[in-house]
Amino acid sequence: MHCAGSSTGRYGETEAEKYRVYASVSFAVLLLGIGVPLWWHTTTVPRVTLPYAGIDELSQLDIRITTKITVAALSHNRAELFAREIRRTFVNAGKI
Repeated sequence: MHCAGSSTGRYGETEAEKYRVYASVSFAVLLLGIGVPLWWHTTTVPRVTLPYAGIDELSQLDIRITTKITVAALSHNRAELFAREIRRTFVNAGKI
C-alpha cells in the first residue's frame, strides 16, 4: 500500500529524476553564466603601455656604485701591491 506523500511509486521516481535533471541543468547554467566570466575577469593580465621615454632616460643616468674591497694576502706588502693594482685598473678604466 502506498501513502499519498510517498515517493516510492512510479510517479515519485520520475518526479525525483525530473528534479535531479533540473538541478544538474541549473548548476551547468550557473557555472557557464557566472563562473566562467568571473574566472575570465579575475585571471586576465592588464596590458598597459610601457613608458618608453622614461626607459630611454635611464640610459642617460650616471650611476656610481661604491663598495669596499678587502684584499687578503700572505704578506702586508703583497696586499698593498694588489690594492694599488686594483686602484690603478679602475682609474685607467675611468671608473674612479
